[in-house]
Amino acid sequence: MEIIGLGLKIKQLRQERGWSQAQLALKSGLSRSHISLIELRKFSHPRTDVLMKLARVFNIPVEELYQAAGYEVEAKIERRAETPEEILEKLRVAQPISVPVYGEFHWGTVHDEPVEYVYRAKIREAGKNLEGYVVRGDCMAPKIEPGDIVIVDRDRSPEPGNVVICITRGRIVVGRLKVVENEVWMENNKEQVKLEECQAAAVVIEVVKRLV
Repeated sequence: MEIIGLGLKIKQLRQERGWSQAQLALKSGLSRSHISLIELRKFSHPRTDVLMKLARVFNIPVEELYQAAGYEVEAKIERRAETPEEILEKLRVAQPISVPVYGEFHWGTVHDEPVEYVYRAKIREAGKNLEGYVVRGDCMAPKIEPGDIVIVDRDRSPEPGNVVICITRGRIVVGRLKVVENEVWMENNKEQVKLEECQAAAVVIEVVKRLV
């Protein structure tokens, strides 16, 4: 079997789906820099949990990634029968969940009715309080365009590197968190705002693109 290399394999899988490195990072829970290092062949033998996350996002057998990395799959992966608990967990994760989508980002309890629902595969690392919001502005274009839906995890605490949606200076904005001189800032195409000035900051875990 031809070994194409793990970095090229990940890049091919990502580009086939039209994802940027940042989008793959959001979907997998890995950092964009980690994915970049893998694709640049600077990190050709990631840990097993990293390969499992990538295989789950791409919906492929993890053996494909082991083979791309040059591992002897049969020697590295112990074959065994799945327990009933593992089978039930797979079925639970495979069931889609409905995420309510609101027209306006809010502070606190939702009082308005959802404008629609989107159905997504369960995300193991996500909390129970998932919500979607329709993006109005272009401060994160072209990665997030007006009309796209951002899905947020209300249970996740914002950390540097996360994309968040929040209320600041009476406006709703989306941006990525970064550390500047030991302070956390939210940055987008138009402005930088200290995280401490952002209210109701919620971590964006997925972007649903709208074609029209």
